Amino acid sequence: MKTSSPAKKVLFVLILLFSLAFLPSQPAEGTDHIIPHQTYLEEFFWTFGCTPTAASMVLSYWDTSHTENGNKYIGSGRLIDYYLNEACSGYNVPNTLRQLKTALGANYNINACSGSGETNPWDIDDGIRHVTNTVNGYNFNSINSCSAIWPEVTGDWCWDAIRSEINLGRPFVWSTGNVTGGGHSVAAWGYTDSKYVILYDTWEPAGRADWYYTHYLGDSGNSIESTQVNIIVPLQPDNADILLDEPVGGENVYVGTAHRIWWYMWGTRITRVEIYYSIDWGRNWSFAGTRFPSHPDGWGYFDWTVPESPSGAARVRIEAYDSSNNYIAGDGSFGNFRILVDNTAPAGSVAINNGVDFTNSLSATLNLTCADGSDGIGCADMRFSNDNQSWTSWQAFAATRAWTLPAGDGVKTVYVQYRDRLGNQSQSFSDTITLDTTGPPGTISIENGQACAFSRNVTLYLTCTGCVQMRFYDVFTRGWTPWE
Repeated sequence: MKTSSPAKKVLFVLILLFSLAFLPSQPAEGTDHIIPHQTYLEEFFWTFGCTPTAASMVLSYWDTSHTENGNKYIGSGRLIDYYLNEACSGYNVPNTLRQLKTALGANYNINACSGSGETNPWDIDDGIRHVTNTVNGYNFNSINSCSAIWPEVTGDWCWDAIRSEINLGRPFVWSTGNVTGGGHSVAAWGYTDSKYVILYDTWEPAGRADWYYTHYLGDSGNSIESTQVNIIVPLQPDNADILLDEPVGGENVYVGTAHRIWWYMWGTRITRVEIYYSIDWGRNWSFAGTRFPSHPDGWGYFDWTVPESPSGAARVRIEAYDSSNNYIAGDGSFGNFRILVDNTAPAGSVAINNGVDFTNSLSATLNLTCADGSDGIGCADMRFSNDNQSWTSWQAFAATRAWTLPAGDGVKTVYVQYRDRLGNQSQSFSDTITLDTTGPPGTISIENGQACAFSRNVTLYLTCTGCVQMRFYDVFTRGWTPWE
């Protein structure tokens, strides 16, 4: 795309007035060809400019470590150290995006939260290489592998470069220009045989699919006047990385408790992990502590005493160092978790034998419920009493519990109390049941007490206190009738 004509350069400058042809459209035909492990390519929305955003998506692919079928794939863990909610855009983005904004010279004022985000296309490869190599200490190559300006773009000049990068398993920054609509950069990760590029746009999807198909020559009547393929190649794989496992976002943690932060380490170089936390979307960080792993490869953790700083926008980040104090890799919560204060006792109930009114056995089953509220830390323990004064020891909460009622017929009451993991103790909840182990008193009289009967069919006169059923014994058949 490089040309001696200043006019053509101006036409291609990425002004970002709109996304020219980048409307979602399905290809008419053709097989999808995509990079391996495409899900490792993270999608970020427009922040500081389309080119820094697209480049950060591509770098996220090379930052990722994973284990597959017992094999370890170690990423470049310094490319993305943590995520934050940027004040200007309100989007969740990696810290690397600010580095890319500066290195690419994007026209955006972070302090004023204003600017078009315009980037000179001839600065893209140098800017990416500065971030990967100078800022983060890796050995990457970033190359403008193909540039074409109309009418060259109508041929396969850059289409072959697009196919080659995807076939090599490498996402790239694809920049295109349109005479009337400015230009745009996206993160490309696939293509189809019908000449569609599969990509992540930098605009918020607003209900659209997670991936988009854009024709190499433009969609919806728009023609692409210029195209540029900016490839990113990691030349020297790292041999160590770290991945935060928990908390990554969405969890609740509670002031005053010890919350275990988990991570996974690759390689043999990590000797120290430093832990930081934020209560403002990852914009400012406080030191939480240091952990010296007993082994450099595998799972590690840190028991973090949650500070008295309630927040709905808390995050954690970790930094790994070697024995020479060299920074190796970092990772952080992708989203917010909550730091909560729980001063509320649980609520609950108890039902004896599922709430029946009577029993003839001292052995009973207590049916129990306990709830600590949507923001509570959770029910932990329970204890029981027959008189609401003398209690059993605390025991782990369970939905049922065997219980022996006090001897002696009559109404029996069982009390229960619950407490949560922070020690907040509930009031007493109770249920009653009537214990009846003695047969009811009653009488029977044949023909109202007459001495003789003149028929086999007689009338029985019965009295019974508290009875609900009766049956009769026949001395001739030597058997009982059914209950009635």
